[in-house]
Amino acid sequence: MSYVTLQKQRRYWCKRTTKNENDTVGEGITTGLILVLGIISIINSIAMVVYSVALVINKQLILMELLRTLIIAGLLLAIGLGSLYFFRKKLRTLTRKKSPWEL
Repeated sequence: MSYVTLQKQRRYWCKRTTKNENDTVGEGITTGLILVLGIISIINSIAMVVYSVALVINKQLILMELLRTLIIAGLLLAIGLGSLYFFRKKLRTLTRKKSPWEL
């Protein structure tokens, strides 16, 4: 038996997997992780801004360091709002699959 025929036979041994439409556990985990990422990012960005402004008011931080902190907090806020947008979009598509007449 040659190597080529053996490879052809092995190809049919493996069962091809397809996406299961009833995979609610995977959908729930993905949706939950997106929500948690968004909430943590938004909370962290708000805490960074409040802490940095408090340090500037107490004269323990110069304004250039505040600018750097605001840029990082803005990126975190963008990530958080983007993930919450995708969570909302995913939630709406899941509810429309159940009933097309509800939003």
